Order: sequence, then C-alpha cells, then structure tokens
Amino acid sequence: MQLTGTLATRASVLGPSTGFLWLEMYRARDTGAEQNRPQYGDPIGCPVLAVGAADYLGDAVAQQLTQVARDVRGVVIPAAGHNIAWENPAALAEAYLEFFAVG
Repeated sequence: MQLTGTLATRASVLGPSTGFLWLEMYRARDTGAEQNRPQYGDPIGCPVLAVGAADYLGDAVAQQLTQVARDVRGVVIPAAGHNIAWENPAALAEAYLEFFAVG
C-alpha cells in the first residue's frame, strides 16, 4: 500500500531513522533566530509574500514578517494546514500568480 498526503508525512516523522531529524530541525530554529536578529535593523525592501494556512498559523506569518520586511503581503490559504502545497495546491498557485503579477 502506498501512503500519500498526511499518512505519508506521519510515516516519515514516526520512522525510526528519521524522527530525530525533525527534532533537530526545531532545535535549529532557535539558533537561526538568534543569528538573524541583527538583520532586524535593516528590513527587506522588496515585496514579501507571507503564506499562512487557515488551519495552521493563519495571518501570524504576515505579522511575524512585518518585523523584518517593509512590504509584506499576507495571504491565508483556505482548507489547508501544515502542508499547504499538498492540501490546497490550486489556492497556493493562485496566490503566487497574483503576487508576481502585481510585483
């Protein structure tokens, strides 16, 4: 049986050889945040697309990015959670197309 979508993600996380990699990813977030803190004084000048999901983070992505960018354009993808590209690829593609069309 081939696992797809959420089941495939869960299987990869719970696998004995991969579970620790997910933990390391979360540990690295704190280090990355500290390394990026000095950049807060010089915000990103180009437009930034902040994509959140209705069922995961929502508009918090845009709110967080306003700390480091001047022109944040937030979008919340409906009917999606942690894996937006799997759960609502059409809405994500539409958000990308609209963002790049406006410039």
